[in-house]
Amino acid sequence: MSLKDYYSILGVSPAASLLVIKKAYRKLAHNYHPDKNGGNKLYELKFKEIAEAYRVLSDGKRRNDYNYARFGFAQSGHKTHNTHFSIKYILLNAKKLHNHVAASDPDRINLIAVSKQVNELLSNVTIKTLEEKANESEITEFVRHIIVASVYFPYLRLKTIVPVLVKLAKADNDLIIDIMNFDRKVKRNTLWNEYKILVVLIMVMLFCLLIYFISK
Repeated sequence: MSLKDYYSILGVSPAASLLVIKKAYRKLAHNYHPDKNGGNKLYELKFKEIAEAYRVLSDGKRRNDYNYARFGFAQSGHKTHNTHFSIKYILLNAKKLHNHVAASDPDRINLIAVSKQVNELLSNVTIKTLEEKANESEITEFVRHIIVASVYFPYLRLKTIVPVLVKLAKADNDLIIDIMNFDRKVKRNTLWNEYKILVVLIMVMLFCLLIYFISK
């Protein structure tokens, strides 16, 4: 089961210090507190989600356990994440999703769950971390993981993903070409899935007409 992305909920980088997490929480709690928003239920739910994220990320052990459950390894000694560490577990999370999709049956895969995880991987916080801290090979690895993870998405969904990947690729022409080829492939597949029944019907009708004229 996919865990909530507490870092995105608070709008902080996975490398954020406890001080940064506290500041982010205080600002969001002030903005979304139900008492300040006329008891609005949506704000109340958002406030509870923010509080939940803060409870986990502000506690060393809970944050450590969360990182292990979500990314597959722990934060040694409960110390503040360094940049390389944050990039490393972004890539590990992307690879984990890549492997899950690659091993899944296309007819049974839960695209809603996969789409949610791709959204988390392409959150503003994650993209900003990659743009500022990741090297070229790490960017390439991340983009290729997202490409595989998105392979079964309909083209309309992919249209929101491709611009983000192209932006990450920057001046890497080979990577941009791969992204655009992937874009065209999904577009073709989507069109085929939408019209294949019509195509089959037309072919059957043509075959029937051919049989009819031959038999005359």
